Amino acid sequence: MKNFYFIFLFAILFFSCSTNEENDNHAPGSDPIIGSWKPINAIKYYKNGEVEIETRNECEQNSRINFLPSGDLSEKEYRLRQGNCQVTDDENNGEWININQGKYKIITRYEYSGEIITEEYIPFEIRFSNQDNTMIIEHRGTEEQEITGVDYSTVEAERVN
Repeated sequence: MKNFYFIFLFAILFFSCSTNEENDNHAPGSDPIIGSWKPINAIKYYKNGEVEIETRNECEQNSRINFLPSGDLSEKEYRLRQGNCQVTDDENNGEWININQGKYKIITRYEYSGEIITEEYIPFEIRFSNQDNTMIIEHRGTEEQEITGVDYSTVEAERVN
């Protein structure tokens, strides 16, 4: 669970809503999720109408999630620690699966207290824009959202390559 927030940010697991006209940055027939992505911001939309925007700082934008054509994924997270930008000890690996018509499942594995933890997640929706260089992942109905009064949240990531 310690890396769930990072996964939630990208998450990396999605519905895509891109059109063929937008698919200029990957080979015809390839999946728009393939590539390296960096986090830009996370937005929470509360049930009471409030909106909270968390823009990722320069250090956090060094974080990457990589979706490979093979279906593998890897992620590396950076955080400010005592004023220094440092990569965390947490490196996740896993797989991504295009289930059907742009719906994705993400499976991640990481070590926690000497045990390998496997998590699966499918977000509510994923949208690609800006010629598939921007990915917006929408999350609804998570346990955290129910507890905090969030109606839904989005995470925006930009393609690095």
